[in-house]
Amino acid sequence: MTGSVAAGVPLASAKLRVVNGVGKALVADVAIPASGNFGPVTLTGTAPFLIEACGTVGDKVRCLYSITATGGVTQVTPLTSAAMLLASSQVPEALMAAASTPAGLDSVSLAAAQTQLRNALSAAIAEAGLSSGMDFFTEPVTAGSRLGHDRLLDDLGLSWGVDGFKPFVQVNPRLGTGSVYLEPGTTQGGISISPAASGLNLAGIDGLFSAMTAAMVSPLACNSTTTGMVTLLAATSRSNLPGLPVFIGPVDVALGMCYSLADAIGDGRVLFGSSLPAPELGRCDFSGALPACKVNVVAKSSKGALVTWGFNQAVILESGGWRFQGDMQVLPLSAQATLQRMRRLDGTTVVDSYARRLGVTIGAISGLACARVTQKNLSGSDQTLAYYKPHAAGASYLSLWRVDASSASPSQNPALGLSVGADDREFALAAGAEGDAIVRNFYRSGREIQVSLFSDTACTTPLTLAGAPSSRFAVDLPGIPPLTAAFAGQPWPVLAAASVTALTGLKGAALAKITYTPTWTFSRELVGIDSALLCTDALCALGSAGRIGSLALIANPRTAALAATLGSTAMAATSFRQLRLVGRNADGLQLNADYQSCTAATAGQACN
Repeated sequence: MTGSVAAGVPLASAKLRVVNGVGKALVADVAIPASGNFGPVTLTGTAPFLIEACGTVGDKVRCLYSITATGGVTQVTPLTSAAMLLASSQVPEALMAAASTPAGLDSVSLAAAQTQLRNALSAAIAEAGLSSGMDFFTEPVTAGSRLGHDRLLDDLGLSWGVDGFKPFVQVNPRLGTGSVYLEPGTTQGGISISPAASGLNLAGIDGLFSAMTAAMVSPLACNSTTTGMVTLLAATSRSNLPGLPVFIGPVDVALGMCYSLADAIGDGRVLFGSSLPAPELGRCDFSGALPACKVNVVAKSSKGALVTWGFNQAVILESGGWRFQGDMQVLPLSAQATLQRMRRLDGTTVVDSYARRLGVTIGAISGLACARVTQKNLSGSDQTLAYYKPHAAGASYLSLWRVDASSASPSQNPALGLSVGADDREFALAAGAEGDAIVRNFYRSGREIQVSLFSDTACTTPLTLAGAPSSRFAVDLPGIPPLTAAFAGQPWPVLAAASVTALTGLKGAALAKITYTPTWTFSRELVGIDSALLCTDALCALGSAGRIGSLALIANPRTAALAATLGSTAMAATSFRQLRLVGRNADGLQLNADYQSCTAATAGQACN
């Protein structure tokens, strides 16, 4: 068997695993080159043979799947993964972990699944110049070419999951509009491709990123007036960097970008000498005079660290070539979903509790008094999720309008409620049916939120900013929180027994220096851990006294050497202590795995 692994862009640091029909691994952890091409792999034993390729796309771990009964050419892409799910009524991760391949996963069911996918994606298939009857498993694909089969993968934002006991596939087009939700044998929704996408040279975006990488070699290269960053920016470029004034135009934006490379995210990490891998394409906007496409800008440092460099960034096709636009919106706007598991480790029984949240970043600018955050419900109408308002003069972002000071729930009435602090951006989704309904709206009606701006505190008078077509903005949600029933089944890291003992026994006098080196494993390699935090409170907030140790992690390791200095209070046997491992799954959902000890609390109950 030979083939190619492709997700629109190549998977970085990818590894291949192949199992036969009785679950026996034929190859495991075989490195896949940067081209994505693999093989030959000798297939032995009972067919069919299942293939898994895991690597990174940007700063996210991504696993793709495929299947063959006869060998030969077998591609591994999001579309082959989707076809396996629709043919088997199981997510591909479960198929790879099973002791044997289900009997119903055969050529007949795979053919039906491909037909269902082709019918749903016919507009995108035609735009990519492919046959309406193409075979996703054998159609040639060159990862990163942005042509043909690879262009089709560029155009489709595809994810999968389980709603109750029903596995599903969700597709959102990047060169058009709409959303498709597929269960085995059932398709809801539809997509269309913009006529303006025809002939769009997506490969030129990679050339732009290569030139930006050359400009990131050093401050001198970055600030060059002939080959530096200023030569690569759009005439309408803009940048809203935290703690800095808004930059508009190539000259000022280039200065801001070069400045940020010296301290990209405010923690002293210098990104000069980093590279910008070919970006994963986001949603493209053809409503303006020039096509603009969102891109996932992730810098890879010389030491291999992956740093997300800005959110909601875009490129624009200007004067026949792609230029970097910077912020896609005229004010800072981004969204993030988080699932948190709090695991109490002291005592004889492990106690788990969970919280899922949505965070929305809305820049605070002059004249903006209120923002309404909505999603589309199943009937296509706007459903309010939250309101945001300025908390105090000088704050960089709007804060959540809460029901009351002690509640994590957002107020649904702009006239009743309050903001409790600056930079308060996250709100909780209720566990159970109420929160699950919001999640299902994202599954079936598209993974984006809408942010509407108003000039009055009652949220009745729309505010249209200079350079914006309206007072309403669409913001992509990079990950969707799971349904309540799926909380425990997420790919949580498993903390080693010795690390559990060390955490629960961690002690120190006031102002003492302490060290803690936890190790962990994964039952499934489906999440990348990028930071480890040691804290003396459950919030573990950036800049708080409770966060006593933090470490950025490179290349998804299995250990972290944390060093910390205690404050004026000693850490005794009964003190609260917490290790937080932070990562993201392939869908972009942030996972906070909190391991806690709180022997002063009632046994058998959660720490917080």
